[in-house]
Amino acid sequence: MSPEVFNYLKNNTIPKTDFSKADVYSIGLLAIEAYMKRSLEAIQWLNLKTQNVFKVIPDLKTSKHQDFLNKIVSKMVEPDKDLRFFPNQLLNNLMAFNIDKKSLDHLQYQKSSFKSQKNKFFNNIFSYGIFAFYSNQLKQKQDLQPKLEKIFKKLNMTRQNIQKSFYESANYDYDSLTIDLIDQLVNVDEAKRISNFIKVYHDITQLNLNFSQNEIGVEEIQSITNSIKNFINITHLTLCFSLNEIYTKGCKIIVSALINYQNITHLTLNFGSCQIGPKGVNQIANAIQNYQKIISQLNLSFYNNMIGVEGAYSISDAIVQQINITQLSLDLSYNEITDIGCKCISSTIKNLHLTLKLRLFL
Repeated sequence: MSPEVFNYLKNNTIPKTDFSKADVYSIGLLAIEAYMKRSLEAIQWLNLKTQNVFKVIPDLKTSKHQDFLNKIVSKMVEPDKDLRFFPNQLLNNLMAFNIDKKSLDHLQYQKSSFKSQKNKFFNNIFSYGIFAFYSNQLKQKQDLQPKLEKIFKKLNMTRQNIQKSFYESANYDYDSLTIDLIDQLVNVDEAKRISNFIKVYHDITQLNLNFSQNEIGVEEIQSITNSIKNFINITHLTLCFSLNEIYTKGCKIIVSALINYQNITHLTLNFGSCQIGPKGVNQIANAIQNYQKIISQLNLSFYNNMIGVEGAYSISDAIVQQINITQLSLDLSYNEITDIGCKCISSTIKNLHLTLKLRLFL
């Protein structure tokens, strides 16, 4: 692992740097270990992040392969990336060394093989191995910059840890935001404060908001919705507002945010016992239809909202469009959808290609 990658992972709040030479450094470490026929010690591994290789491993100064070590290896493991080889520079410099391709046929991991190839290892086998590796990469026109796996950073907020310091935080580098304030009597003023906190995390890909059982009304919904309208990168969205006074007007406000999202693959909406009625369900259902080609998991809960047959038809129209859905959870209990609504929902589900899970409450 190169110094720049190591520092980035260690201090993950600093701006991303250039990793175009990181692979060269990593291969250089492998070269040193192969030459010494042992792994680097922990202290050596760390010291190489800041010190010259000959200072960290003095034994290399007496090597009979000084020419290769000086001109190639030391330039590969140079701590300062500005002085380190680019991949193409490494290839060009390797050309100056003789390559015995036949020696590759005798390359083995047994100790005896290392002994027999000891005098030719760097000048022949290793240099050719690097040359072959990078030549293949160049032929395929692949990007040599390392594709580092991104650290997925989550921020979870509850009543216990929401403090003024969090609202004033300058660290917005998160991928997932969860705010769980179920049954916490969130009032209008607190809803506005929370909204101001949420809106700075507009680059997140996962958002989970749980404001169930808070006596939240239209005004609070307006504040919260305004803060998430511009979260266009969201792929996983969970909104739980059950047991609140949302009404049809509140649904319309929430839909104004939902229609902005074009990348939703996992959607969970819980509006159980929110007095939204058939019109509110229809508004949400119309918004869901925008995701017809991308949603794979859909969880909807509209229990105890008196949506009736009309609401059942709206939901049926929404889910029948989800051609790529594999998992569906649907709670329409206590809604007087009658046998007609049940048959409509059942008929729709039969036409879906669910491969993982189905949960249905009618």
